[in-house]
Amino acid sequence: MDWNRKIDPSKYADGEHLPEYPGRVLFGHVTMKGMQLGSVLGCFSIPVVALVRKQSVGLSARTVFPLTVVGGLSIAYGKLYNSYLDGKLDADGVDDRAYRIIHNRGQVKVDQYTALGAMVGVFAGILISRGRPGSTLSSACLGIVCGITSHLAEERFAPK
Repeated sequence: MDWNRKIDPSKYADGEHLPEYPGRVLFGHVTMKGMQLGSVLGCFSIPVVALVRKQSVGLSARTVFPLTVVGGLSIAYGKLYNSYLDGKLDADGVDDRAYRIIHNRGQVKVDQYTALGAMVGVFAGILISRGRPGSTLSSACLGIVCGITSHLAEERFAPK
């Protein structure tokens, strides 16, 4: 699979909006899902680790979040690689997935909320922790979870 393959616009109907580099769209989507999974798993794991180790929640967050993020990314990339091995990610398969990703309004919106939450978390972590890497990553993960929660709350309580 070539992540840098540029699509041939003559292959598609006029007016059909496709990403210029569908492989990059798919890889970015999988990375975002892995970060979201790892962040949510971390939020559920931190209280358990804090109780078992008898340590503060902040210290547990700095040790748990890096592990759960690596785990979430491993699961996401593993599923991507499995799809590749199954033959679902040839050029047309990647184009189809990228097309579906960018045209799914809910997916795009949750990814935007997640990215915004992560950025706010990183900046807050840098300001609060004076740039300690573990604290900054933990803050980014909390920002991701806040972004997901904000999106879900908006979807649930927004007037229709």
